[in-house]
Amino acid sequence: MVWVMIFRSNHEVIGYEIKGHSGFAEAGQDIVCAAVSVLAQTGANALEKLVGVEPEIQLEDGYLQVMLPKNLQESEREQAKTIFETILVGLEDVVEAYPRYVKLKYREV
Repeated sequence: MVWVMIFRSNHEVIGYEIKGHSGFAEAGQDIVCAAVSVLAQTGANALEKLVGVEPEIQLEDGYLQVMLPKNLQESEREQAKTIFETILVGLEDVVEAYPRYVKLKYREV
């Protein structure tokens, strides 16, 4: 099972945590893990390449946490919001398609 936690502050996404393996298929053939991984990595990369913000990242085997740094300018925050909301749409779509393999939760911090 892949567990996705979306962190929000004042109802705005400020980060996400993804852990586990879906078990949908063998490693290297698992389209569910691949979909979640691509979305998660795209979010982190887009923050750096499109917004110019280096997110706080923790990465281990089967675990990724991406959080916005605290001191962002308003324009950076708005761009990051768009990226995070886009990634969230993709994650929700994966959960809808594969509910037995991916769980999504939200936490207000």
